[in-house]
Amino acid sequence: MFYSLMALAWVPSGLLLSLNDPPWHWVLRNSLLLAVAAVPISYGLLLRDRWVTQIAAESGVRLEALQARIRPHFLFNALNTIASLIHDRPDRAEQASLDLADLLRTGLKSDEAHNLEDELELIRRYLRLEALRLEERLVVDWQLADDLPLGQQLPPLLLQPLVENAIVHGISRRAAGGELRIEGRRIRFARIRFTISNPLADPDSRPVEGNRTALDNIRQRLALAYEERYGLKTWTEGGQFKAELTIPVT
Repeated sequence: MFYSLMALAWVPSGLLLSLNDPPWHWVLRNSLLLAVAAVPISYGLLLRDRWVTQIAAESGVRLEALQARIRPHFLFNALNTIASLIHDRPDRAEQASLDLADLLRTGLKSDEAHNLEDELELIRRYLRLEALRLEERLVVDWQLADDLPLGQQLPPLLLQPLVENAIVHGISRRAAGGELRIEGRRIRFARIRFTISNPLADPDSRPVEGNRTALDNIRQRLALAYEERYGLKTWTEGGQFKAELTIPVT
């Protein structure tokens, strides 16, 4: 509207519409007015489109950088698992190495090729690797709804770090181990909710650093991928540590 008014103010008074003019004058003058008004409007739309494209590109670079930051942490923990098996269970260490290779092939896909089904498979492979180390101390209870949109694209390593935290900071720090519960379901307003639950570590166990760093990384990637349309919270309840992730169905 502003640009249109400016255009009208700029046009000489002799070009304004007169009801007494012939029809072809009316068409000519109004066409000229529309053309003059369209120039600044089109330029403004072009600038807006360039700004949106630039913001999207910058967000993509930041998202890739955050994902690159979390992948070495994930690899470090996996290698620690293999190292713990080498002396006592070399056969299991060999199997763990093969699992890690498969796991990395899944986890290092490009963003465009990674969907929810890939993320869940990544978690399954990771849990199989940890089961070689923890054996009967690790019990996994999957509670996934049948209507989850498995083809939905999402940033790689979005859910897996929550599962990893549950094991590294909870179950592996318990002499008796414990049950890891993974729930996933659709909720209202076209959203998906995942809840990861694990028993709290033994009070006298040695603390492990990195829990807060991983959660902060996930929050930053969620903000870049979904802006304000996500939720991530953690809490303790009845001797359990819980992490809840909510993302939109896209």
